[in-house]
Amino acid sequence: PNGDVIIITGYGDFERAVTALREGAADYLLKPINAESLRASVGRLSQRRWLARAKARSEEMFRHLVEAAPSVIVIVRPNLDCYYFSPHAEKVTGYSAKEMVGRPIRSLLGEHDPATADRVMQELLKKGELWGQEAEIVCRDGTRRWLMWNGRAIE
Repeated sequence: PNGDVIIITGYGDFERAVTALREGAADYLLKPINAESLRASVGRLSQRRWLARAKARSEEMFRHLVEAAPSVIVIVRPNLDCYYFSPHAEKVTGYSAKEMVGRPIRSLLGEHDPATADRVMQELLKKGELWGQEAEIVCRDGTRRWLMWNGRAIE
Protein backbone atom coordinates (compact mmCIF):
# COMPACT_ATOMS: atom_id res chain seq x y z
CA PRO A 1 0.00 0.00 0.00
CA ASN A 2 2.93 2.39 0.46
CA GLY A 3 4.56 1.52 -2.85
CA ASP A 4 5.10 4.05 -5.59
CA VAL A 5 3.83 3.13 -9.04
CA ILE A 6 5.76 4.05 -12.17
CA ILE A 7 3.77 3.41 -15.31
CA ILE A 8 5.84 2.31 -18.28
CA THR A 9 3.94 2.16 -21.53
CA GLY A 10 4.35 2.16 -25.27
CA TYR A 11 1.38 4.50 -25.66
CA GLY A 12 2.36 8.14 -25.47
CA ASP A 13 -1.10 9.52 -24.80
CA PHE A 14 -1.09 12.82 -22.89
CA GLU A 15 -4.60 12.29 -21.47
CA ARG A 16 -3.66 8.83 -20.12
CA ALA A 17 -0.52 10.23 -18.53
CA VAL A 18 -2.46 13.03 -16.82
CA THR A 19 -5.14 10.59 -15.64
CA ALA A 20 -2.53 8.14 -14.30
CA LEU A 21 -0.71 10.89 -12.38
CA ARG A 22 -3.98 12.27 -10.97
CA GLU A 23 -4.92 8.79 -9.78
CA GLY A 24 -1.69 8.37 -7.87
CA ALA A 25 0.98 7.11 -10.27
CA ALA A 26 4.36 8.46 -9.22
CA ASP A 27 5.68 8.71 -12.78
CA TYR A 28 4.77 7.90 -16.36
CA LEU A 29 7.55 6.74 -18.68
CA LEU A 30 7.43 5.78 -22.34
CA LYS A 31 9.04 2.76 -24.00
CA PRO A 32 11.67 2.12 -25.03
CA ILE A 33 12.99 2.54 -21.49
CA ASN A 34 15.84 4.96 -21.11
CA ALA A 35 17.91 3.67 -18.19
CA GLU A 36 18.88 7.18 -17.11
CA SER A 37 15.26 8.32 -17.07
CA LEU A 38 14.27 5.31 -14.95
CA ARG A 39 17.19 5.90 -12.55
CA ALA A 40 16.25 9.59 -12.28
CA SER A 41 12.61 8.72 -11.60
CA VAL A 42 13.51 6.17 -8.90
CA GLY A 43 15.98 8.67 -7.42
CA ARG A 44 13.28 11.37 -7.19
CA LEU A 45 10.91 8.91 -5.54
CA SER A 46 13.59 7.84 -3.08
CA GLN A 47 14.38 11.46 -2.23
CA ARG A 48 10.67 12.26 -1.78
CA ARG A 49 10.27 9.32 0.64
CA TRP A 50 13.38 10.34 2.58
CA LEU A 51 12.08 13.91 2.89
CA ALA A 52 8.64 12.69 3.99
CA ARG A 53 10.21 10.49 6.70
CA ALA A 54 12.46 13.34 7.86
CA LYS A 55 9.46 15.68 8.04
CA ALA A 56 7.44 13.12 10.02
CA ARG A 57 10.35 12.62 12.47
CA SER A 58 10.76 16.37 12.88
CA GLU A 59 7.05 16.86 13.54
CA GLU A 60 7.02 14.00 16.03
CA MET A 61 10.03 15.41 17.92
CA PHE A 62 8.39 18.84 17.99
CA ARG A 63 5.14 17.34 19.30
CA HIS A 64 6.92 15.36 22.05
CA LEU A 65 8.97 18.37 23.12
CA VAL A 66 6.05 20.77 23.20
CA GLU A 67 3.67 18.34 24.91
CA ALA A 68 6.20 17.59 27.64
CA ALA A 69 7.08 21.24 28.34
CA PRO A 70 5.49 22.73 31.46
CA SER A 71 4.83 25.96 29.55
CA VAL A 72 1.82 27.50 27.89
CA ILE A 73 2.73 27.07 24.24
CA VAL A 74 0.42 28.60 21.69
CA ILE A 75 1.05 28.91 17.97
CA VAL A 76 -0.84 31.84 16.51
CA ARG A 77 -1.40 32.71 12.87
CA PRO A 78 -0.76 36.31 11.72
CA ASN A 79 -4.54 36.98 11.89
CA LEU A 80 -4.33 36.03 15.61
CA ASP A 81 -6.28 32.77 15.24
CA CYS A 82 -4.96 29.95 17.38
CA TYR A 83 -3.23 27.22 15.35
CA TYR A 84 -1.86 25.09 18.23
CA PHE A 85 -2.71 24.99 21.93
CA SER A 86 -0.42 22.85 24.11
CA PRO A 87 -1.55 20.39 26.80
CA HIS A 88 -0.08 22.67 29.48
CA ALA A 89 -2.03 25.61 28.03
CA GLU A 90 -5.15 23.47 28.45
CA LYS A 91 -4.22 22.83 32.09
CA VAL A 92 -3.52 26.49 32.89
CA THR A 93 -6.50 28.01 31.08
CA GLY A 94 -9.12 25.28 31.41
CA TYR A 95 -9.83 25.49 27.66
CA SER A 96 -9.27 22.46 25.47
CA ALA A 97 -7.17 22.64 22.33
CA LYS A 98 -10.26 21.65 20.39
CA GLU A 99 -12.04 24.75 21.71
CA MET A 100 -9.13 27.10 21.04
CA VAL A 101 -7.77 26.01 17.66
CA GLY A 102 -9.22 28.22 14.96
CA ARG A 103 -10.51 30.71 17.53
CA PRO A 104 -9.03 34.22 17.92
CA ILE A 105 -6.42 34.25 20.68
CA ARG A 106 -7.87 37.62 21.74
CA SER A 107 -10.62 35.65 23.50
CA LEU A 108 -8.09 34.74 26.21
CA LEU A 109 -7.24 38.38 26.78
CA GLY A 110 -10.63 39.20 28.24
CA GLU A 111 -11.25 42.89 28.76
CA HIS A 112 -7.91 44.03 27.40
CA ASP A 113 -7.93 46.35 24.46
CA PRO A 114 -7.99 44.12 21.33
CA ALA A 115 -5.71 46.63 19.63
CA THR A 116 -2.97 45.61 22.09
CA ALA A 117 -2.92 42.05 20.72
CA ASP A 118 -2.86 43.41 17.17
CA ARG A 119 -0.01 45.81 18.02
CA VAL A 120 2.03 43.06 19.68
CA MET A 121 1.50 40.73 16.70
CA GLN A 122 2.53 43.42 14.22
CA GLU A 123 5.63 44.19 16.29
CA LEU A 124 6.45 40.47 16.44
CA LEU A 125 6.11 40.08 12.68
CA LYS A 126 8.21 43.20 12.09
CA LYS A 127 11.03 42.30 14.51
CA GLY A 128 10.86 38.52 14.15
CA GLU A 129 10.80 37.96 17.90
CA LEU A 130 9.58 39.52 21.13
CA TRP A 131 10.49 38.70 24.71
CA GLY A 132 9.00 39.66 28.05
CA GLN A 133 5.53 40.81 27.01
CA GLU A 134 3.16 40.57 29.97
CA ALA A 135 -0.53 39.93 29.49
CA GLU A 136 -3.41 38.94 31.70
CA ILE A 137 -5.48 36.03 30.47
CA VAL A 138 -8.96 34.98 31.48
CA CYS A 139 -9.32 31.27 32.20
CA ARG A 140 -12.41 29.22 31.49
CA ASP A 141 -13.55 29.46 35.13
CA GLY A 142 -13.20 33.27 35.10
CA THR A 143 -9.96 33.40 37.08
CA ARG A 144 -7.28 35.71 35.77
CA ARG A 145 -3.61 34.92 35.42
CA TRP A 146 -0.68 36.98 34.32
CA LEU A 147 1.66 35.34 31.84
CA MET A 148 4.98 36.40 30.41
CA TRP A 149 4.75 36.00 26.62
CA ASN A 150 7.75 35.34 24.44
CA GLY A 151 7.33 34.96 20.72
CA ARG A 152 9.16 34.18 17.54
CA ALA A 153 7.79 34.57 14.03
CA ILE A 154 8.09 31.39 11.96
CA GLU A 155 7.84 31.65 8.18
